[in-house]
Amino acid sequence: FCNSLHKGRFFIIYVKKNYLCHQITQYIHCVQTLPTGVIYAVWSGVGIVGISILGWIVHKQALDMPAVAGIVLILAGVLVIKLFSKTVA
Repeated sequence: FCNSLHKGRFFIIYVKKNYLCHQITQYIHCVQTLPTGVIYAVWSGVGIVGISILGWIVHKQALDMPAVAGIVLILAGVLVIKLFSKTVA
């Protein structure tokens, strides 16, 4: 039992380490091609939307219309940056 528990912990640590390395690599690539402000804005917007959806699905937290409108505006802002911005570092 203890051996399988140890293997499970090792696997979780291994997956987390590889995920973190992948995220750092992606961040470095983004910083080389985009300004830090744009990266921060997109990352924050996607995080807000993702956490809001997760809270709605997992914890049944209802969003009122102003919250939904704000999330739609965040998504629209990310799309405007992605589709129309010519900003390059």
